[in-house]
Amino acid sequence: MPEESPPRVAEAARGGFSVEYRGRCLYSRVAPREGPERIVRDLEPLPETLYVVPSPLLGYGLPSLLDKIPESSAVLALEADPVLAAFSRSRLPPEVTGHPRFRFLACPFPADGSLGFPGGFRRASEVRLSAGRALHPEAYDAALRTVDAELNRYWRNRMTLVRMGRLWIRNIFRNLARLPAAGLREPADWTGPVAVCGAGPSLDGACDWLRSERGRLRILACDTALGPLVLRGIRPDAVVCLEGQIHNLKDFLPAGKMEIPVFVDLSSHPSVFHAVPGPKILTLTRFEDLGLLDRLERLPLPALPVPPLGSVGVLAVHLARRLTDGPVFLTGLDFSFPAGTTHAKGAPAPRADLLREDRFHKARGQWSASWPTGGSRAAGGAGIIMETYAALLAEEVRGDSRVFDIRDSGLPLGLDRIPLKEASALLDDPRIGAAASGPLPLGRSVPREDLRSAAESFLEVEADRLEGLLSALGGRGDLAARVSEFDWIHSWFPDGERVRELGPDVRNRLLAEALDWKRRIREARTGLEGS
Repeated sequence: MPEESPPRVAEAARGGFSVEYRGRCLYSRVAPREGPERIVRDLEPLPETLYVVPSPLLGYGLPSLLDKIPESSAVLALEADPVLAAFSRSRLPPEVTGHPRFRFLACPFPADGSLGFPGGFRRASEVRLSAGRALHPEAYDAALRTVDAELNRYWRNRMTLVRMGRLWIRNIFRNLARLPAAGLREPADWTGPVAVCGAGPSLDGACDWLRSERGRLRILACDTALGPLVLRGIRPDAVVCLEGQIHNLKDFLPAGKMEIPVFVDLSSHPSVFHAVPGPKILTLTRFEDLGLLDRLERLPLPALPVPPLGSVGVLAVHLARRLTDGPVFLTGLDFSFPAGTTHAKGAPAPRADLLREDRFHKARGQWSASWPTGGSRAAGGAGIIMETYAALLAEEVRGDSRVFDIRDSGLPLGLDRIPLKEASALLDDPRIGAAASGPLPLGRSVPREDLRSAAESFLEVEADRLEGLLSALGGRGDLAARVSEFDWIHSWFPDGERVRELGPDVRNRLLAEALDWKRRIREARTGLEGS
């Protein structure tokens, strides 16, 4: 059979049909249903599992699989061959395609790993019900890796939300009251090459190059990299701050009263808005699928919506790629460190160690971080987190030929590392190097009254909505509907799946949260009036 021939349904011995395509028989020629059904019978069903079925073809075994797995599990069918994808769409049984726990995705599979199901599963498990997988094994292997990565991302974000979600929402309300006095500027497109600087040890080796090439490129610094750069006489064009806690405020101390544009997230710690000089460019991290964030995005605020990238370094690279069409150079984004040095010289951690040094103890904090208890360097949770950030950055820059790795150390990012001389040669192109001359383009300054009006309107509506929740908790109104509407109040509950049950303990917790947020919104409105 010619390879370009369409798939052919062929009647099989002992009943049923097989599928012939590209010189292969993708089901058995004898009783083709029995093999998939036997695979499903032998399957040990697991809860909260996403069963991935490559090349579903005629759907043999799928009805039995959907009947057998628990309600908390689901089936994701994948087809990498476009011809077979059209074939399956027209032949899968309607009881399968209409099932609420079944999804069918065809190549090209979503690059962001979106699976089409709300929520997350504990694991993914492949179930092979046809021989169609053998036609495109690499595509299916890559798709399964993407599914695993998506599940890992979901649970990583879920754990972060449990730990940090309440703080982020609290910061958002507090920051809304500070917006009129923050000196907000609308985001503007940049021109020319950009060097994104993290505070890892590799920044030390790049500083001389950054200084010598300063007139031919823009520098976007992560907050912790500001000190190492400024103390070497390198003034970045802008700084990125994402931290929701107050710890990173000390990153800005070496800059003194220097006014440098700061990309600051609406969920960042409020101190950045009033204690750090310079114009602010607002970002809004979509850290969870919340109605509150939907309403914030609809406000007439000059905020750049950004995905939940976790690390300020990954966010800085995301912004650089988004703002300029020129080359992007990466340095200091190491996500690892040699023994005795966690950051570039001039960062808060090594500076604090330097101040505490004496004759007997040298860089105690740096060495203890490098060699934790048990002698394993970068072991435990910190090492895992840094590896996760490196993987996120590798995914962010994957396939972008404009991004260049000029680090001399650090975890791999899936990019070829280039020497600094080669980076300079790229800037020799007059169309590239000259584009970065002149001051950083900044967008229009946003009038204070516009910001005050937008924030006041938002806070007023949220206060009224909160009164509706309190009424429902008091027995006046549809509590289930109100609780669903107020996902942001309970999104960080570790046992979030119990919220829908609305047991007495859940009602008490929701009441305590609603009363607390009523107070916080009132404080934000008072602060806004005085701004």
